[in-house]
Order: sequence, then structure tokens, then C-alpha cells
Amino acid sequence: MGMTMRVSLPGYDALTDGTIDHYSIYADSDNILIKEKTRGTISVSGFGTVNHNLGYVPLIYAYLTDGTTATFCTSTNGFGQFDVYATTNDYIVRSISGTRTFKYFIFHDQQV
Repeated sequence: MGMTMRVSLPGYDALTDGTIDHYSIYADSDNILIKEKTRGTISVSGFGTVNHNLGYVPLIYAYLTDGTTATFCTSTNGFGQFDVYATTNDYIVRSISGTRTFKYFIFHDQQV
């Protein structure tokens, strides 16, 4: 085997495990595997939920968008107008001030 880079998920041995789903990075070929589970858009007035059903808290990127710009979301925007967070089975968005549209990307990488 030539040069490679592998980063295994917790509980798996990168030197011996051959199952590609047990890695967050698997670069044995010309392309690096980025383990995205799903992506989408959700419009929220109040609460909105996207089920990921992974059984752990995954890496999630969320952006507030108005169709022309996108603002990266952290767990709260500091003004109390919206917040986003993840649980072991859901990604939850809350909008306090009107209907807001969020783009999201959910990855297989376990955060907690």
C-alpha cells in the first residue's frame, strides 16, 4: 500500500478496520471521503426539526439564508432571534422573529 490518510471514528482501529463507514477521513484513493449524511433547507416559524436518527450528536453546519446571502449559525445568534442545536436524533431550529429559512449540512462525525 502506498501513502494514505485515515481518521477512524471512536472505537475503531484505523490500522486494521476495513469498513469505510468507520472513518471520518478515508483517503486511500484520489479523493478524500467527506462523510455527509444529508443536506437540505428548512423554513421555520417557531420550531423546526430535521431527524437524523444517528443516535449521537453529529457535526452540523447551518446557515440562515434569505436567497442572496447566507450567515453561518452558531448555537445562538446572540440576539435571541433564532438558534440551532442538535440532539442524538434530531437537528432543531428555533426562530423567534418570523419565518426564517435555514440551509443545513449533517455529517456522520460524532461530536459528543
